[in-house]
Amino acid sequence: MKKSILVTLVLVVFALGVTRVWFPDRPASDHANTGVQNEQAQSLAEHSSGQSRSKARNEAASSMADSTRLVFSSTSSAGSPESAASASRNLVRPARDERVASAFLDDEQAEKLAISGLVQDEEGYPLANIKVLAEAIRPSDADKFIEDPTLEAARSALTDFDGTFYFGDLTDDEYRIRAAPMEGFAPAETKARVGEMAANLVLESMREVRIYGIVSSAEETPLEDVRVIAGPPTTVTDSGPKGHYELDVNIKGKNRPYTIHFRRDGYRDQSIRLSPADLYDQLDFPLDVSMEPLKGLTTVMGRLESPDGLPVAGKILNLRSSKLRTQYRAQSDMQGHFSMEGVEPGKDYQLSVRPGTEFRDYQRAQMEVPSGGLDVDVILEPLGEGELYGWMSDVDGNPIPGFALTLHSATAGGHSIQVVGDHEGFFEVDSFPEGSVVLKTNSYPVFEIKGLRASTEAEEAVPVILDIGRKTLFGQVTNGFGQAVAAPEVSLGWQHTELGVQNYSARKTTADRNGNFFFTGLGPGEHTLRVNAPGFSMAVVTVNVGMDSNNVIVKLEEKS
Repeated sequence: MKKSILVTLVLVVFALGVTRVWFPDRPASDHANTGVQNEQAQSLAEHSSGQSRSKARNEAASSMADSTRLVFSSTSSAGSPESAASASRNLVRPARDERVASAFLDDEQAEKLAISGLVQDEEGYPLANIKVLAEAIRPSDADKFIEDPTLEAARSALTDFDGTFYFGDLTDDEYRIRAAPMEGFAPAETKARVGEMAANLVLESMREVRIYGIVSSAEETPLEDVRVIAGPPTTVTDSGPKGHYELDVNIKGKNRPYTIHFRRDGYRDQSIRLSPADLYDQLDFPLDVSMEPLKGLTTVMGRLESPDGLPVAGKILNLRSSKLRTQYRAQSDMQGHFSMEGVEPGKDYQLSVRPGTEFRDYQRAQMEVPSGGLDVDVILEPLGEGELYGWMSDVDGNPIPGFALTLHSATAGGHSIQVVGDHEGFFEVDSFPEGSVVLKTNSYPVFEIKGLRASTEAEEAVPVILDIGRKTLFGQVTNGFGQAVAAPEVSLGWQHTELGVQNYSARKTTADRNGNFFFTGLGPGEHTLRVNAPGFSMAVVTVNVGMDSNNVIVKLEEKS
């Protein structure tokens, strides 16, 4: 009995000593929270460290078996702007242990943002050893201080055996991701923001076809100097003295139509659309064209001026008719005068001017050009300056710090500036052209915010709600028999309106050869999936992210 009591006392003393070593000077009130805080610390550390990538890969692999893109499906989920923003919001809450927060911030600073994706062919097969380039769309602050920012901004990587690529150590920016030129394949590129894990590229086959023929008038007279434009990719030539033309064109992809335009002064533009079946396995394709002469052409003239009657020189005026498929342009001279000759009479013309500075954009729709011509004066309104301020947050109201959007003027084309939220998501813009404005990103995922105005009078802060979060969506595309549809195009849309402000998001990807696709970094709520594949009707599916299953099956119906 004495031995038992003695052993118990020794164990108690030992336990107290261990507790004293591990938790020196810890207040008693903290002991109850130790388990919770350790759990939080482990969760945060996992989220911000490289281990999170491995964990997320394994989770994705179990959800999407046989998917060739799974190796990269969560490379650097910790590096996404949304995860960093969400983690930063959690750190300011009072229940968080300061030591945990400090450790997480160190890890967060060490973990660089990244972009990853997959390169595959038209049938969804992954392509290995493909050189992929990443070029900054907008040079970051870090790139401005080096001798040659182009060299620093352009990075390259080779795809792995499964077609995946990964760019790490990127600045907080948007990038143009493209495949290096390859014989037999058309150029491919996309735009992605750091943190994006589905910057996928589809390399379409490219083959050369000779298209040739005779261009003549309705009276069968050969026409010389007809401009022939084919594409995409664009190829241009002119018809010769006997109306003969010849183009060596590169046909892109197996499922894309090809368009050839014929243009000549005094004749109506002619466009011919060739289907993939027309050019399938063709090396030479004969194509003769007849062009209709325009009759009763007239002149549109006038003067471009300010409200006080002063001439506005050097501005481009565009006159377009959708019904007649015609377009004309002229530039104002030093006295503000302009003239467009050879205009076909019509009733649905639109006259537009984008001055770019000092004045608002001008547009006049449903303008009739009679057979006797038209003389019109265009008065440009001066631009005022306004301001705009607000905050960026997710659907739940959590601020999204450090996020960059581009502000575009809807009243003065060409005016745009970058807007970046502070550590609380707040932004403020001064001295911007007054009137309607739009906030949007320059890459995928696309975020676009409408219903905003830059006003000369102070208004309330506007809410900018972004579809950003930690939700994921996996899926597979099949036909009516449950068989996988290879490499369909998949897009995911979202919209949210608050206080008259319309917030939109758009994401896109290409499924693999097994029809598998995924989206990450989503906010909760209803999203709309749209799936397109050659030979099938488009499918539209509504998914409530966060409520419905995050693994969906989309069935496509074959076109009759």
